[in-house]
Amino acid sequence: MYAIVRAGGRQEKVTLGDVIEVDRLEGQPGDTVNLAPVLVVDGSTVTSAAQDLQAWPVSAEIVGDSRGPKITILKFKNKTGYRKRQGHRSQLTALRVVSIGSQTWAAPSKAKTSETTESTRPEAKKAQAPKAGAKTTQTAKSKSTPETTSTQTASKRASTAGE
Repeated sequence: MYAIVRAGGRQEKVTLGDVIEVDRLEGQPGDTVNLAPVLVVDGSTVTSAAQDLQAWPVSAEIVGDSRGPKITILKFKNKTGYRKRQGHRSQLTALRVVSIGSQTWAAPSKAKTSETTESTRPEAKKAQAPKAGAKTTQTAKSKSTPETTSTQTASKRASTAGE
C-alpha cells in the first residue's frame, strides 16, 4: 500500500514508515501533521476521487528540522563585467509517515537489534589467550623493551670499538 501526498509544494510517494523531507513546517519533533492525499493504491484498488480520498487520511510525525545542500547561483555576461553571485540552503523538515487510512506504523523494537553476545564481540575475541602448543614468534617490527634496547646498543658499541 502506498499513497501520493501533497507536501511542501510537491507530491511525494509514501508508504508506512517512510521518512520524507519537505519544506519547513511549524511544529516540534513528535508533533503530528496531516498530509493531503492525491492518490491511494491499496493492492489492486486505486483511489483518486476527492470524496473517496477523505476516507484515507495520511498522517505523519515530525522527526526534526534540517537544512538542504548549499546551492550556488552565478550569473555572468561575457565582455561586460557583469557577474552576480547568489546562493541559499533550503530549510527542511523530516516527516515519518505514521498512518495511511486505518493502517498504522509501529516502530521496530530496539531490543532485537542491539542484542550481542560476548562471543560475537570483537573485544572478546582479542582478549582470548593463544592456543596451547601454538608457536609464538617475534617479528622484526615488534616493539622492543628498554632492556633489550640498551643491550643491543652496548653490543653494537663493542663490535664497532673492536674494528
